[in-house]
Amino acid sequence: MNEDKLKKNLQSYKDSDGLLISMKAVCNEFCKELKDVDESELRDLLEAKMNTIYENFSEQGLISAKHLKNAMEGINQALVSGKEEELYELIDKKDKLSLAIENKREEIKNRLKISFEAAESMVSTKEFDEKNEILELLNNAIIRETRMLGILKESAINAFLTTIERGEDVSDTALTIAKNMTYVAIIGGEFGKERILEISKAIVVAACEVANEGHIFAKDLIDGAINGSKEGVSRAIERLKENSKFAPDELKLNGELASLKNIDKEFIAMLKELGNTLEGVSKNEIDLLLNTELDTNFAKLKRISDQAGEQIIARIEELKSNSSVLELMNAANDKIGALKQEINERGKKLKLNFEAGEKLDGIKQDIAEFEKKASEKLEDIRQINIKIEAKKFGDRAYKAAKDFLAGIKRDKE
Repeated sequence: MNEDKLKKNLQSYKDSDGLLISMKAVCNEFCKELKDVDESELRDLLEAKMNTIYENFSEQGLISAKHLKNAMEGINQALVSGKEEELYELIDKKDKLSLAIENKREEIKNRLKISFEAAESMVSTKEFDEKNEILELLNNAIIRETRMLGILKESAINAFLTTIERGEDVSDTALTIAKNMTYVAIIGGEFGKERILEISKAIVVAACEVANEGHIFAKDLIDGAINGSKEGVSRAIERLKENSKFAPDELKLNGELASLKNIDKEFIAMLKELGNTLEGVSKNEIDLLLNTELDTNFAKLKRISDQAGEQIIARIEELKSNSSVLELMNAANDKIGALKQEINERGKKLKLNFEAGEKLDGIKQDIAEFEKKASEKLEDIRQINIKIEAKKFGDRAYKAAKDFLAGIKRDKE
């Protein structure tokens, strides 16, 4: 589009007060020939176009914040409109790929769990010298392959109930159960501070609920759960420290480094907040632990998190020394940020379009009612499955803890 056409369109805009053609459309039309220009040439050509637009605005007395804003939107639309559909297609493919990856992971985990359970069933019927050691290994493998987050609290409750019913080595057994459950749950997903604290909180809450119900062994149970979950976190951090030595992704390392910062203090803050919401014997035990054993109990966690942080910083510096890796990670970071922004923009547009149609309101209400009923039914089924899985998992966690303690006793003897 040449400058004469721009002048004509601006005059039409001015004469009709924007009714015949909008300012966005004027500037979009003037700049659309730049949509396929290579980025190496784009800046100079774009600045020339913008100068021409400004001069014509000035000639016709159109310079204002409103007009310049609309002009900028029209220019940007001209530059990216051809790319937006491609972006949306890529986002759709990304969503489908992410779902397919997650489904495949679950399929693999479920098949491995079935395999270990079949081996456990077979070994249980046989008699040989190392039978108990093999069963312990299989039991731990089954725990590792079980999806934990959905059934974590209820599984811990089952395991703690079994512990106090047996009444043997309650503190050590509770500690080992909490340590194993916390560690397995953390390494089963993304390493993030909020997620780690939620996992630890679920374990401690389970112990508190059991302690409040029966009061028996309350101190042993709660101390074991708190110290065990703390040790589980420490063990997960030690694993992170070792893995970070060869990690290729600076972006992920920075996220993990942020998660380590003050994790010991936030663990304590989580316990204090939890203590404020509790009543009875569990509240008393948490308050006692926080007031008497705080420094010694959490010194190890702080030391390990500091060491892991130092290792991650060293690895990040190592990656930065490699310029090609750094450029690759920064490019990936920029693309992720751009994708998130586009997704948000797209979501806003979809929301506006959806709410614009009054006829859709009734359909939306019908869908909401249907989804509510369906989700209630699915939740009932889900709760049944959770209780079954939680009982099985709790039994396994208790058995794993007892086998571990029995092994220690055998070694001492």
